[in-house]
Amino acid sequence: MTKGMNAEQQLVQFYKDDPVFYFEHALGFLTWSKSREIINSVRDNKKTIVTAAHGTAKSHTAAGIAIWFYNCHLPSRVITTAPVFAQVQGILWPKIKDAYRSANIELIGETQDVRVRDPESEEHLMLGFSTNESARAEGHHEWNILWVFDEAKGIDDWMWDSAEGAMTGGKCRILAISTTDGIKAGSKFHDCCRPDSGWNRIEISCYDSPFYTGERFRGLRFPDKNDMGTFTPYSIAPEDTRIQIVDKDKIKMEESPATGWGKDSPIFHTKMEGKLIDRQAGQIIPISSVDQMYRNNEDKDFSDDGLWFAGIDVAWGGDADTVIWKRKGYKILDYPLIITSQDLPKRMIAQYMGQRIDEYLEHKTGEDGYTINIDGGGVGEGLVSILEGLGYMVNDIKFGGSALDNDSYFDMASELWIEGAKTIDLAACPRFNRLTSELTSRMERAPEKSGKRRVESKKEYSLRGYRSPDVADAFLLLWPIIIAAYIGNGGGKKAY
Repeated sequence: MTKGMNAEQQLVQFYKDDPVFYFEHALGFLTWSKSREIINSVRDNKKTIVTAAHGTAKSHTAAGIAIWFYNCHLPSRVITTAPVFAQVQGILWPKIKDAYRSANIELIGETQDVRVRDPESEEHLMLGFSTNESARAEGHHEWNILWVFDEAKGIDDWMWDSAEGAMTGGKCRILAISTTDGIKAGSKFHDCCRPDSGWNRIEISCYDSPFYTGERFRGLRFPDKNDMGTFTPYSIAPEDTRIQIVDKDKIKMEESPATGWGKDSPIFHTKMEGKLIDRQAGQIIPISSVDQMYRNNEDKDFSDDGLWFAGIDVAWGGDADTVIWKRKGYKILDYPLIITSQDLPKRMIAQYMGQRIDEYLEHKTGEDGYTINIDGGGVGEGLVSILEGLGYMVNDIKFGGSALDNDSYFDMASELWIEGAKTIDLAACPRFNRLTSELTSRMERAPEKSGKRRVESKKEYSLRGYRSPDVADAFLLLWPIIIAAYIGNGGGKKAY
């Protein structure tokens, strides 16, 4: 026993020095190599940044670190934050509360929504808030302070600056954890991942998962829960636990473009491997633009002012789908209507599609109704007539036809994709995995001898293992009037 310390103080000091032991002994957690790497990094480094695949229990580890710091550094202040309050309240704090309920020892204070207070010290506090609550970020200074940034890629620059500014002495730590899809080059998170940034960076790939590698989880077993001093180390196979971490079946599914993202897709590299990739060579639409579109949709104040439009990509036969999107202004109004190919004669399928589309668009026709942009080739030709007969304004925009800017683009499809990439982050759209995959996996070919830009054909796209990009094609048909405005205004964008 250290001189001058009683048994309880000695244990707290041991916990402080060995946070992995705290996880396994005090909290009763199972640990694995990557969780231990993060835990020890926070102990040893002022600033730790974790870039991780989805489903690698990073928030679970962060919750344990927050509890360790709060209970072993007295007094201390632990501040957890995320881009929006729903993430604070719904991701990290439920794990903190679960750990408080199931811990092997009595922990300091009681959890209250997104707060833990020490009844013996007002200065000893654990608190959660979102970065859109700027007033709550001010005035947090303590000799021992830990900042936990959950889904850190979406946290505003001022919050990073505020946290770093509060690290003026004592034991001050920042733990930033995030998935990497949608991280833009030059963003604060991206800059903190550079080797010369002063941050200790830890990467976690799906291929690090114990369910993939076979690594056993590590923990402590207590013969008598009333005697915490008697325990034995043990290990357990992943399949014998109830831990939810990405496994071989999930990885295999996502590796195939037929069932998931596709192993060569930038989305696979980010979501499954935790890599910092926004756009790879030839990729038309960066992940960050798609992610911005989804984040716009989470803004309750995003305006839907503007005209009504629908985009329709028509298919018949094979594994292609007919897909319909609708928007008002820049706000996508719903998930798309997807009509799978039917074993019906063409004359019947067009009529059937017309009825389904009319119901989806709620019969909103006339001068103040929907303008429909449709690829009217093949079955689409009959559908154009049916929709016009129902009273809709219809623009027949053929993907294989001439581009509006015929000097710059090989065809309309190339113009839709390449110009659409410039405006997509202005929209607000519900998160939809198939849309993400299709928008970010289509590639641009080397320019023609004429200098015209061209996207890969659907045949070239399918040879890489992907299904027809019908959802993305229909989505981009929402925006042709923006392309016309873009060209007509010398690069300016108008909100239609």
